[in-house]
Amino acid sequence: TDSSSLVNHNAYMASSSAPQIAYAQMDQQSSEYSPPEAGLVVPVFQKGGDPIDAINHMMSFLTNVVASRL
Repeated sequence: TDSSSLVNHNAYMASSSAPQIAYAQMDQQSSEYSPPEAGLVVPVFQKGGDPIDAINHMMSFLTNVVASRL
């Protein structure tokens, strides 16, 4: 899966009125496998985008990261 497509790097940071999501710090649990997407993950909202859709994308992204470590 192309997990990088789930994180829009040209995205608009959530304003104070948008739902606040704490960043997820992915601990490097296994030294033999550390994917580039592991680390600081900051969910962002596209300007004018649907916050629920953004949350669903982030949950899918995190699920893929966790599943890839099993």
